[in-house]
Amino acid sequence: MEFPVIRHYSSLLPILLCLLLFGATTTVLSAPEIWIATRSDGKTGSGTSADPFDAHTALLFDQIMRSLAPSTILHIGPGLFHTSGSYSFNESNGYYLPVGCKIIGAGIDRTTVRVIAYPAAAGINGHYVFESKANVDGAGIEVTDLTVDCNWQNLTAVAAAKTGAVSLHGNNCAIRRVRAINAYGNWASLAEAFVLNISERAKNGGAGVGLLEVYNLH
Repeated sequence: MEFPVIRHYSSLLPILLCLLLFGATTTVLSAPEIWIATRSDGKTGSGTSADPFDAHTALLFDQIMRSLAPSTILHIGPGLFHTSGSYSFNESNGYYLPVGCKIIGAGIDRTTVRVIAYPAAAGINGHYVFESKANVDGAGIEVTDLTVDCNWQNLTAVAAAKTGAVSLHGNNCAIRRVRAINAYGNWASLAEAFVLNISERAKNGGAGVGLLEVYNLH
């Protein structure tokens, strides 16, 4: 039995192969990129650099953080931003940084993210402002160019607790040009605070490889 359709197109195979090898172009989708600011004009914004999302309250900031897709590039504008911090012990309001996301401020002390509460459930386990999931390889997460205020002196937490600024779990993560202030640990209760931390994910049997640059840690 003959296959006339295949026979008809067989002469085109070399041309198709050449197009695939030499003439075809690949479309690379760019990562989602959004901007946020502390707006006072009452507008929600569309998330562009010219029209950033409004994040002037902790509720708005946390909602945006919870909505981030993997590999999102988030630009946090100048000013003071408030947050309830990471998801750990803070399930109702908190967030985890998704795999591959980039958190970029406008510069140390130009952008400040301040946590406003310490979850009572955290106890001596501690709580971070920015954190990725400990049991997931959060490869490629970066936090850069901002100040993180752990705000310990204004939080109603137990004395044996601890606070930290950034904790990333996975390979190829980076913390660059970040100033961490007002963090806390407690020697008496052995609540050791790892204020800026990059480590492997839990139970993966490997070592996290990342870049940590410390600026004005106090």
